[in-house]
Amino acid sequence: MFNFPAGFAPKPARKVTDAPDRWRHGTSARSNENVLPGPPAGANLWAVFTFLRFRRPVAAPSRWAAAGVSLLLFSISPGAQPADPAQSPRNAGGSGLARRPNPKLADRTPSGLTLRPFANHRKLGAVYHTVSVRALTLSATLPGLQASPTGLAGYAVARIPMDAASNGALGPVIVAGQWQLPWTSLVDAATLARWSTAQGGPLKLEEFPAVAFTIRNAVDTKLIARDESTSSYMCTLVADISINGITTERVIQRTIVSFMRGTASDPTIKGEQLSIRARWQIRLSDFFSSLPGVPSLPMVDVNADLLMSTVSPEAQRDDAAPAPQESSPDSEAPKPSAPASTEPSRPSDPPSEPPSTPK
Repeated sequence: MFNFPAGFAPKPARKVTDAPDRWRHGTSARSNENVLPGPPAGANLWAVFTFLRFRRPVAAPSRWAAAGVSLLLFSISPGAQPADPAQSPRNAGGSGLARRPNPKLADRTPSGLTLRPFANHRKLGAVYHTVSVRALTLSATLPGLQASPTGLAGYAVARIPMDAASNGALGPVIVAGQWQLPWTSLVDAATLARWSTAQGGPLKLEEFPAVAFTIRNAVDTKLIARDESTSSYMCTLVADISINGITTERVIQRTIVSFMRGTASDPTIKGEQLSIRARWQIRLSDFFSSLPGVPSLPMVDVNADLLMSTVSPEAQRDDAAPAPQESSPDSEAPKPSAPASTEPSRPSDPPSEPPSTPK
């Protein structure tokens, strides 16, 4: 960038072992033979003033010298700084959550009561279908919101976790799953019509008729109770919530998963039984910029308590033909020495959001 005047050209450095700290510039303190240490911060500015102070007087300024000084001044001017980076997708719209690709949605059976699990999910463990909704409540200051929606269908792939590490850490208790809840059960008919694109609203009802909740993994699994009839675990779910064609990640702490046997199981329910209890929040501003008739988009509190079984809801009827059960979690659980026991414990992507504070 700058050529020192002949009388002030720096001499080659002698062989040194350690350079002074003030000359460090992105390298270690040890220098090589006949190599000058890197210049200190502000070297361009120092070079300009050194040139102006010690340059030889000339009758008229040289055009080349003037061009060189101008170039140096431009290199240290604030205008030469890089432009501000573009806004990160994580903060787009002020939501603070990173968007994720929309997951593939499972098909519903003709009755609408069951989701058909994906083939690769069936290989991971026992499939439990939602057969009874003990509690599903939504709480928010939102006109037309149904506090206790119906029509939930879904499944979870679960297994009794084995020790997955030498330190005694447990593997995941839930490795996959998905639930879908139709918009027609979330808000009343008048609100749904006002929000739909048919009347100028943002809700793409024909393209995305349901809200989807997809489990990617469960981490931090801990055993909290075990007896002859129940094995209960607490874990953190890593899930994707898909609303109106937009998917964001949600980390749900303190999720309780219980395998029930014998006296703890519901005698009216066929098959091996599992219960899932969780609470979390949904921020509507992650999915909508505005909604007709809603001054400000609120947070929606969700409380869920689900009873699940290896026998689907259709096969629970007395007149239904006997259906084969999904594999028992005890038989599907991997051996402690099997490498596969640790593989599902790593989410496909690390959580991009700090865990929400449990209630």
